[in-house]
Amino acid sequence: MEITRLDGIGPKRAALFHELGIFSLKDLIWDFPTRYEDRSRIYPVEDLADLGEKTDLVLEVGLTSLSRLIRLKGRQSIQKASFLDDTGKVDVVFHNQAYLGRNLHCGDSFFLYGTYDPEKRRMANPAMVNRKNRDKVETFLGIRPVYRLCKGLSQDLRVKAVHQALDLLEDEDLDPFCPDLIGPLSLPPLLDSFRRIHFPSSKEDLALGLEGVGIRLAILDLLVKSTVKARRVREKAPHMEGKSLQPFFQALPYELTPGQGEALDEMVGDLLSPRPANRLLQGDVGSGKTVLAFALAYLTHLNGYQSTLMAPTEVLARQHFDKAKALFADLDLPLFLLTGSSSREERAEVEEAARSGVAGLYIGTHTLFQDSLAFSSLALVVTDEQHRFGVNQRSRLQEKAILPNSYVLSATPIPRTLELVAMGELDLTQLKGLPPGRQAVDSFVLDRRYEKRIFAFAEKLAREGGQTYIICPRIEGGEDDLSLWSVEEVCRRAREYYGDRVTIDALTGPMSGPEKERVMEGFASGKTSILISTTVIEVGVDVPTARLMVVLCADRFGLSQLHQLRGRVGRGKDKSYAVFVYHKPSKTALGRLKFLASTEDGLAIAKKDLALRGGGDPFGESQHGFLPDRLMGLQDLLTRPDHPLFLKAEESLTRTFGPGILEGDPQALKAIKDPLRSAIFDKMEKTAHISRN
Repeated sequence: MEITRLDGIGPKRAALFHELGIFSLKDLIWDFPTRYEDRSRIYPVEDLADLGEKTDLVLEVGLTSLSRLIRLKGRQSIQKASFLDDTGKVDVVFHNQAYLGRNLHCGDSFFLYGTYDPEKRRMANPAMVNRKNRDKVETFLGIRPVYRLCKGLSQDLRVKAVHQALDLLEDEDLDPFCPDLIGPLSLPPLLDSFRRIHFPSSKEDLALGLEGVGIRLAILDLLVKSTVKARRVREKAPHMEGKSLQPFFQALPYELTPGQGEALDEMVGDLLSPRPANRLLQGDVGSGKTVLAFALAYLTHLNGYQSTLMAPTEVLARQHFDKAKALFADLDLPLFLLTGSSSREERAEVEEAARSGVAGLYIGTHTLFQDSLAFSSLALVVTDEQHRFGVNQRSRLQEKAILPNSYVLSATPIPRTLELVAMGELDLTQLKGLPPGRQAVDSFVLDRRYEKRIFAFAEKLAREGGQTYIICPRIEGGEDDLSLWSVEEVCRRAREYYGDRVTIDALTGPMSGPEKERVMEGFASGKTSILISTTVIEVGVDVPTARLMVVLCADRFGLSQLHQLRGRVGRGKDKSYAVFVYHKPSKTALGRLKFLASTEDGLAIAKKDLALRGGGDPFGESQHGFLPDRLMGLQDLLTRPDHPLFLKAEESLTRTFGPGILEGDPQALKAIKDPLRSAIFDKMEKTAHISRN
């Protein structure tokens, strides 16, 4: 049923829900509250004196005085009021709510909900409802859900819509699980669990609702994982034999680290297996993931097959190509480069080689999956920095071979990738350790008042031969506060500060290819000391003398992206630094930055990103977004196979279908009937692009 089935939601309001990805009543009730406001306890005013910190609370008070509205600059205003109960008086201030005066009358009683500040001894901008309005009071008090919104949608409208949806839907519309599977768990009906989650009467009530939905999701995840396992066992990879990699190791100018050796052994084992590899190689920036991809490409070449390495930018693709040329100079491995700027003749050469089966390494950008490029013996697909590619882009390159071995390289996997690891579609290899001589990057979180100190430190590093990146959230200025941090404005302030003492240049996405190359060449050669840029340098820049990374408005960036930016420094022997400058951050954003500064563990950062942003829609192609299992912490499956929800789910599955159900036993899986069977295949098809045939 579409969202327009609800009273009061016509095409215009439906379009607002569509902005949030909500199209049907099912979408609406699966979009759980992001948090709850506990309005179940009403404080007497006299208790406010005992509060030692800011506290969210409810007061039941009468209005005793209302000051004259004071209008400030623009549409800003301020109005003060006093409220009273039997135990004392409390002051309240209303900012930019000029309309309130028409609805406030001395002598009326109200419920107020907001944050009381014990230092200022007042409450600011509380939510409020007149006690005379009994219908609104009923939904105002208790444990109130807080939902995601967009401009034009209010919390009250979302609450009303969810109430209606729960009344219209039937349990059989929602629950694909058979009674034999769910019955022994003594779970409430699924619709009842939804009611408890959206409108809990207590924390214990919420926990019951979460358990009812959580176990069902855990069962579905385990069945998907088991079905994926059964499918992968039946798949056949291009046949490869063990060949000596000694010539490759001798060509390297250094020895592999122990971590690289362990990871390579695991991945070579994949290639020699009859089952096609589908593996994530996670390793921190600078840990040496690319050289392992080259080793796999060399082994693939020795077996007479083609391989591809796809990079997200031309700069990075060319960098990989240049490194491969130097490494394979004496190893007789044909190399090809294909990017958006390749000439017609270069494209024709690459297309002919791919079509005729030349067993080389084909390096490029998204141009590798253009329709005109047809490989005849592609056995290895490597995707570098996969967070920069869309779901469909990655899958299209894999479709150019029947069943190629597929590897994804990433320092900080996107949440969706971790979801695929959890469901068994991607195996995981962690590359631990850094090459000898590398030092950890010291990270700091500062506010914008430190700009001149940061400029001074960058100048000190420049005198020592070090270089600095300054990353801005936008290119040009504007009328809002962020104009302070545009490339245009930061360049102006930096040139004003440094004069002729330090060389400065700027780099942005819209610049032409030759102009970008000129700027990057100047920085790579050391002619430029400070490069002011957008995130265009997030990947593909390897400058060992870069020692300082400054990210302005860092609270506007995601954790994974910030970690990638930090990885642009610390690539040489000298100590390096990262400074994350925030601009009016929320508590969540500031906490995120402090977490980032406390660790350089890319997988830990990715998991934190997953917990904060969600893993995307497992039934579609969104790569992030909050889902029910995020609320319940089901991402613990990655690190905690003993999670209570999954233990209960495993017990229920083995009791109903036998122990083989968890190992992908085909006979056990055949016993699963619709609608649960359809739910399993729907999730597989939309998440992992695996057809039900």
